[in-house]
Order: sequence, then structure tokens, then C-alpha cells
Amino acid sequence: MLMLKEMTKTGVISVVGISYHNDLLTNSALKALGRADVVIGHESFIGQVRPFLKTDASAYDILDEVSGDADFRDLRIQHAIRHAKDGKSVVLIS
Repeated sequence: MLMLKEMTKTGVISVVGISYHNDLLTNSALKALGRADVVIGHESFIGQVRPFLKTDASAYDILDEVSGDADFRDLRIQHAIRHAKDGKSVVLIS
């Protein structure tokens, strides 16, 4: 008997630290940004890396979703995991 296993998509999550200087990005960071489907991080950092992204890449922050005692870092990670489970290449920038 042949059994078929349901295939699931698996994405990738990369963490890229840029601080406030995108001119110091490593080749690995540039490659991760260039293949990213989704970029999550502070708006000012997104603005710095936007020139390195694919034209169809989605880039956003979640700060408007944070309320009460919620930790914005945890929420960013949750978003990244959700996108990766959908097969996306995700970059968290900080």
C-alpha cells in the first residue's frame, strides 16, 4: 500500500541587525534581504533596507497591534513564524 504524506511548505526566517547604518550590511544580510518575501521591523529600518528588497516584497511593522503588556518583539516573531509556515522567506530586522 502506498501512503502519501501531505506536503507542507517551509519557509526561512533570517535575523538581520542593521542598527542605524545600512552601509555596514554583510553579504549574507544583503542576500537574505534580496530573497525576502516579507520583512518585519521598525519603520525606520525598513526604510533603510527597502532598496535591497524585491519589488514584490512585503515590509511592515506591528507596533500598531501592540497593546497593554504585549511585547512587540514577541509579536514580530509570531508574525515571522506565521509567514514562514506559509513557505515565505522572512527577514526580521533590528
